[in-house]
Formats: sequence, C-alpha cells, structure tokens
Amino acid sequence: MKNILHVKHLFYFLNIAFLGIFLLFFAGCEKTPSGIIDDNSMPPFLSFAQLNRDSLNIDEDSLYVIPLDSGKKFFLTLFATATAHDTDGGNSISFLHYKIFKPNTSASMQSGKLKRTSVANSSATFSDSIVFVVQRTEPGFYQFQFTAEDNKHWISNAFLLSFLVTRRNSTPNIDTVVTPDSIQIPSAGAKFILFTATVSDSDGIGDIANVFFKNLTSSNPTNIPLFDDGLTSEHGDQLAGDGIFSRMLFIDSSNTPGDKEFRFYAKDKSNAIDSLSKFISIHY
Repeated sequence: MKNILHVKHLFYFLNIAFLGIFLLFFAGCEKTPSGIIDDNSMPPFLSFAQLNRDSLNIDEDSLYVIPLDSGKKFFLTLFATATAHDTDGGNSISFLHYKIFKPNTSASMQSGKLKRTSVANSSATFSDSIVFVVQRTEPGFYQFQFTAEDNKHWISNAFLLSFLVTRRNSTPNIDTVVTPDSIQIPSAGAKFILFTATVSDSDGIGDIANVFFKNLTSSNPTNIPLFDDGLTSEHGDQLAGDGIFSRMLFIDSSNTPGDKEFRFYAKDKSNAIDSLSKFISIHY
C-alpha cells in the first residue's frame, strides 16, 4: 500500500514539474517580441515597374544610344520607375534592386538600385536612369528584373520586363573555302581531310550563328558543322575566334567515287545566310 502511495506522489510531482517548465518556456517566448514567433512582418510587394522604352534600334535611335569602339559596342540609357508596398509603411522600403540579363542567359550582366523619389502611406516609388552596354553582336530580348527590399531585409516578388535591342543587319560572307580538288580513296584504312571556310561579317564575327556544309550529291544531304573553337585535335581548327571554321573528316574504302558538290553555308543570328559551292572529285 505504501509503495502505491509513493508512486502516486511521484507521478503528481512529475506533472507539477512538467507544467512549471512549460509555463517558463511560454513566458520566455512572450518576453522576446523580436523573435520569429512574434514577428508579424510581411515582405514588401512590388506592384508596378516600367521602362520608358520597350525597344531600341542601336543604328537609328541616337537619343538613347551612344556608339563606342567604332560601333562594336553601344551605351544605352533608359529611365526606370517602380512602386512597392509594405504593411509597415512606405518608409520601411529601403531599396529597389534591378538586374539585367542578356538574351537567352540566366546570368545577370549588370545590377544596381533605383532612387526612392516619393512615399505615400504604405507605398514608395523609386526611379532612376539605367545606363548599360550592349555588343553589336548581341541583339535580342534583354530581361530586367526588379525587386524591393525593406529595412528588415525582406525581399519582394520579382517584377520582370522585356526590352528588345534591334539593329540593321548585314549578311555574312563566305570569303574562301579550302578543300582538296580531288581525293583518292585509300585501299585500306582511312585518310583524314581538312575542310576550312573563312567567314566574315560587318556586324562582327560574334554575329555568326553557325557554319556548315552539305554534300548535295548525297541521297540524304545533312548539315555537317564547322568549328572556330581552336580544338585542333578534335576539329582541326587552329585558332578560336579568327573567322576560320574547320572540320576534319575521314575518307575510307566505303566512300563512293565520283564528282561531288559540297555546299558551304554561313548563317548569322538574324538568320541571314551566304553560301558557296565547292566541287571535289573522289576517285580510286
């Protein structure tokens, strides 16, 4: 009987101790209003962003465009405005960030902040000029990303704007093609043959999208790419970026003899294209 009473007293004592610990923990939470539990803050909300232009032609818009480096690069000037809201008031919005992304890339090319120009109750408006550089060889849609940050370092939703950079386009040129005039089919093994095409473009060699050739006498002509990457062992190219596109191919006893027409093509980023034919006699 005494053992039962001792067990009941012990159980009662443990319940009282547990309740005391719980009350102390709860009171401790109530005494730290700066902690996460009591922080009812909300991140700011970016409701509006605008650029003064949605496109520019770097060859025609002289008001917002300054050419550099003989027209290879251009300074572009835009004016941006954005409005953000915060439940703690417009003055709590500390920064309005922007990032610029080149066409078809996920890495930002430039970042910065707009200036706060006005506050009205729970909102703040930011605006400023944005100056950035584009290459002549990189037209297309640039992405502008805007975000607001408050004084507690909360970051708002992202607001995205597309901006189109255009220009007059020049057709690329295939200046020369170097291949053998005739190729003898080896009786055994394989023979490696180097094909090269020298290409130019007044918009810059970086405007060349791809260079390739086809065997037009084939029953199923396919695009065979040439490379300007400096990978001598893989493609036979001697120097990257010099405008000489190369491809090392092999011929063996499985190739059929005859006069073959190989058509070389150079295409730029605006899909303008130039082509040139080369005839090669393949024989035993």
